[in-house]
Amino acid sequence: VGVPSLTAAEGLSPRLLPAYNAILQAWGLASLLSLVELDPRRWRWVLVGYASLPLLRHSARHHFIWVTDQAASHPAWWNRGLRPPADGSVPPVP
Repeated sequence: VGVPSLTAAEGLSPRLLPAYNAILQAWGLASLLSLVELDPRRWRWVLVGYASLPLLRHSARHHFIWVTDQAASHPAWWNRGLRPPADGSVPPVP
């Protein structure tokens, strides 16, 4: 399992990914530490949020497949990070 790290992000160069991952991981740690301030009676809502993760993950995967297909169909409309690689390979689905 371990700490999640991105292997590609928004067209960033591999040189910048460690810094980007560090920012995301610090953000995640800060959100976990914020639970210390939360009234324990409200923790049930934290559990509701975690229970929704599989649905949100499925929705995000569907969105990334759709947006990647759209970027291939209309490359001028999309961020360079969504366009197919110049070498013709298929980009990974997050």
